[in-house]
Amino acid sequence: MIRQARTVALIAALATSSAPSAGLAFNEPDGFRGVPWGATEEQMRSSVSIERACSDYDVGIKPLGDRYCPALLSIGNVKVRAIYSFRSDRLVRVGLHFASTDFDRLAENFVERYGAPTHLDHDVLSWIGDKTAVALYRHLNSDIARGHAVITTQAEAQTMMRLRNEQTTDTAKGLE
Repeated sequence: MIRQARTVALIAALATSSAPSAGLAFNEPDGFRGVPWGATEEQMRSSVSIERACSDYDVGIKPLGDRYCPALLSIGNVKVRAIYSFRSDRLVRVGLHFASTDFDRLAENFVERYGAPTHLDHDVLSWIGDKTAVALYRHLNSDIARGHAVITTQAEAQTMMRLRNEQTTDTAKGLE
């Protein structure tokens, strides 16, 4: 649960850290692998072979969405576990988990697909647009063996941040 809370914080910070500029535009995705943002779970399942049954997110990590569907797939020659996340039965985000040793190969693929990152440092590449945010992390929080990527809409990033803040406020009130 702590890992998911950190993921929410990372996504929200990434998407809201700075506004995109015309000079830093990127090829914003309108979904992921043929599944458009806003697609229903049923529509996603008709074009994606899921790994196991879709499930509801636990109450403690509701900022991540209502439901998720895991799938195993390849991006280029890199195997990844994709987590398709839904809010109100609409696709709003895809998270990718992979071996951190595959970061550089995925980075090449992302640059080919999205263009030059709008922000980068050694272990994080990000693309911030008007409608979407994409981030590629060499490490998943403190797990140096696994990497993580997030592709989401700006609207979802804002929703996640709002829900995370509400959850934090509610938790703090409960401790008083």
